[in-house]
Amino acid sequence: MCGRGIVTMYADDSPYHVLCKDCWWSDKWDACSIGRDFVFGKSFFEQYKDLMKDAYWLYLFGTRNVNSEYVNQETDDKNCYYNAGGHYNEDCYYNTYAIWSKDTVSGYWCIKCEVCYECIQCERCFNCDFCQDCEGCSSCDFCKECISCESCFGCYGLRHKKFQVFNRQLTEQEYKKFVKENKEKYVLDEKKQKEILEHFLIFAQPFAHYKRVENSTGDYLLNTKNTSSSFLAENTWDCENLYVGLELKNCFDCTSFAWAELCYEVGSSIELYDCQFCSSTINVKYGQYCYQCQNSEHLFGCSGVKGKKFCILNKQYSENEYFERKTLIIEQMKAFNEYGEFFPMKLSPFKYTDSVANDYFPL
Repeated sequence: MCGRGIVTMYADDSPYHVLCKDCWWSDKWDACSIGRDFVFGKSFFEQYKDLMKDAYWLYLFGTRNVNSEYVNQETDDKNCYYNAGGHYNEDCYYNTYAIWSKDTVSGYWCIKCEVCYECIQCERCFNCDFCQDCEGCSSCDFCKECISCESCFGCYGLRHKKFQVFNRQLTEQEYKKFVKENKEKYVLDEKKQKEILEHFLIFAQPFAHYKRVENSTGDYLLNTKNTSSSFLAENTWDCENLYVGLELKNCFDCTSFAWAELCYEVGSSIELYDCQFCSSTINVKYGQYCYQCQNSEHLFGCSGVKGKKFCILNKQYSENEYFERKTLIIEQMKAFNEYGEFFPMKLSPFKYTDSVANDYFPL
């Protein structure tokens, strides 16, 4: 609406309307202006597809970011660039799923880390480079499965150690000399990096990464109870089939999801309560089949809605009308075998080859 160029996650040739954050959050438009009546006898998803083409979407998905123009699926970032899927970061770049981190670059699932580079699955680490599955470490390089260690290099499985190289104890002077003479060689030489990986394999490997876990199954679980078949889950209770979940209760079949309760088949969203079949949605209660909605309650089949209540296909109703029509629509969807599952793939606004899925499972 302002006419300026933007960088967006949607392709140039996509049929969708995309706004910069200033225009999307402004009063220049009303999501209910494109609202329409549900046509009984016609597929819900066909009608939703038409709605998507008329809706206005945020250019990159997130909220409450400061001086972080090019982060996606992020909230509450400050001075960040090219982060994805994280929250509450400051001066961080090129991270995926970093949370509460500072001055951290090119990490994956770095929680409360500071001044770290290319670390994976690390928590509360400081000034660490190329570490994996480490917790509470500082000034460590190329370490794995270490906890509360300081100034270690190429080490595996250590606890509360200092000045070790390949699990061998050195004096402080010997350690500093080794790092000064060798760190750059290991950074630049893939053969030397392979030596480190081979060193790791001489030790017993954990069957899974569990910490404070009760009656739960999966991997990379922290503070979970009654959580099954879940991966990268922290502080979850009575959940099942999660991939990347944080602070969840009674949630099932969800991915990239945080701070929510009573949700089913939700992706890339936060701060939801009693929502089902939603994606890229923030701070919504009692929503179903929503995409790119924020700060709303009682939505059904809405897209691009913010600050509304009792809407169906972006059309606002009285409270009684909303529940009456919603019940009738669900009855038809059940008859058409449409209700109870996530959006069909044909409604995805992204081509498979443009998505992260293609990085993991290339066609």
